[in-house]
Amino acid sequence: MRIRLGYAMEFVVVLAVGMGLARFVWVVYGKDAETLLDRLQIFIVPFLVGIGLAGGLGTWLEAARRRSPPIWGVGRWAWSVSALCVLLKVLDLSVNLLFSHWRGNDAIHELGMVGDLMILLFARETWWISTAAWLTSLIIRQPRDPSPDAREWAGHFYLAALVAYGIASQIIDLAYRSR
Repeated sequence: MRIRLGYAMEFVVVLAVGMGLARFVWVVYGKDAETLLDRLQIFIVPFLVGIGLAGGLGTWLEAARRRSPPIWGVGRWAWSVSALCVLLKVLDLSVNLLFSHWRGNDAIHELGMVGDLMILLFARETWWISTAAWLTSLIIRQPRDPSPDAREWAGHFYLAALVAYGIASQIIDLAYRSR
């Protein structure tokens, strides 16, 4: 496996976007975190959202420049699915804000939904979608790249982090509900 300088630089940018978004959401909503599940969602979810968005954009740029392999592996699929989930959720939020403003409702009140966007996006949608895409790739037995590159491996690790987060949040949620 060859690691290119561009992949290393992109890795730093992806981590910076994830950490920056996590810091922003923590500063805005961190004081409201009462339980372990709240803390987990307020810190880890924006970190994963930022990483997914930046990694997905990098994957799309690579494909647009015709530098990606013709057949995408599970890693590239994970990046793309994650970024699409973020962008579609932001589009949904924007349409709801515009509609609320058009109807004369207080659109400023609706901006509180931005924090909920980060929490709901990964807690209830993306990890399920990514897991489903991974299981589908196992079922259809798509051809594997004999020499996966750094982006592919990073996508595998990202997918593993999404699944681990989803399982952990479900277990913690069940533990709090059973009290």
